[in-house]
Amino acid sequence: MSSLEKVIRSARAGPAIVFRERAYGELERKGFLREILGLANALVDGPRYLIMGVRGDGPDDRVFVGISEAELSEARELYRVELSRFIEPPLEIDLESLELDGVRVAILALNDCVAPPYLLAENVSNSMREGSGWIRRATGLSRLRREDLQQLFEKATPSPAGASTILVGFAGEELLEEVTLAVLDLDELPSRVAGEQVRKLIEAKRASQGLVGRTTTRVRRARHTRQSGGAQPHQYFSENTLKRRSIEIEDQHRAADDYYQYEVRTHYVDVSLANIGAVDLLDAVLTLSIPRLDGLGVSEYIHAAPGREKERPAGYPTVESSERTIRVESTIESVSRGSTVSAFSEPLRVWVRAPLAGRTVPVDYALNAASLEEPVVGTLRIHVGAAQPRS
Repeated sequence: MSSLEKVIRSARAGPAIVFRERAYGELERKGFLREILGLANALVDGPRYLIMGVRGDGPDDRVFVGISEAELSEARELYRVELSRFIEPPLEIDLESLELDGVRVAILALNDCVAPPYLLAENVSNSMREGSGWIRRATGLSRLRREDLQQLFEKATPSPAGASTILVGFAGEELLEEVTLAVLDLDELPSRVAGEQVRKLIEAKRASQGLVGRTTTRVRRARHTRQSGGAQPHQYFSENTLKRRSIEIEDQHRAADDYYQYEVRTHYVDVSLANIGAVDLLDAVLTLSIPRLDGLGVSEYIHAAPGREKERPAGYPTVESSERTIRVESTIESVSRGSTVSAFSEPLRVWVRAPLAGRTVPVDYALNAASLEEPVVGTLRIHVGAAQPRS
């Protein structure tokens, strides 16, 4: 399988990869220009791809619908003319096609986006004026903002001669400067589920208190079976006993609650370092600084499943929380020239809840090492999306 075919079949849509069911035609030239500018300005490293003739953004829902030879021929001429006229600085593209599952899929590759920002060279329409630009983020396509321009100019500024060049980003098929995390609710928190069962038993007991004799026993047994699902044999508990049990539930389920909140309903976030310089990086220390916000947290250690507390994996980064900041620190022994390594032996456990939905969280980083004349610093971003349904 070629590298392009692997991208088409298995990669997910993101800042550097866009899937489209049809090829852009003459009537869609404005959309084409926005898409190409967005990919060219994306804050990622390496090639970017516009893949046409494919329906679906993820491998699990991907369908190859294909494009015709006539569409491909029109696209070759249209794209060459549009890019040479409307985009500056000049941007080179490669347009290829592959036969996959009996249909033709087109791949437009941007291999050398080395001179950002890429902008419109002249007016296209009233809404697309000379000097305008777009950028593709993890959250989709949007206009360039001032802070985007600043980052693009910084990225385009060459490093001093002989300096070690280290890139820092969220782990993926390429390093990403931003990711989107869904809100993970806690509707099935073990103590909450157990407490709800006890509450229903109390209600059932009160509802049957007016009945006497064998009817009371029969009703009590029937209600117990319905509330407990038949998982527990019927026992008689007074209302005071049930109330006492409801108070004790939180302590009894503390380990299970912690595991559910901080291991099951959490995101595993990894950060990688790529050494594209001429010098090996040794004994580096990466520090992340994350603001303390309502609905956001980073676990200070790995929470083991109940009863397995002695089996916690080692290698989790150091996490310290203050009133305003969550500080993460990890030591990386070495990053050889041309290699990419994970900054953490164990991914960070990052949890986001409902109060944070729709917000963007800056993650400032600083990388120090003896072979660096000065720290490598920058900012990554976490976008918080809508709640994620439980599987």
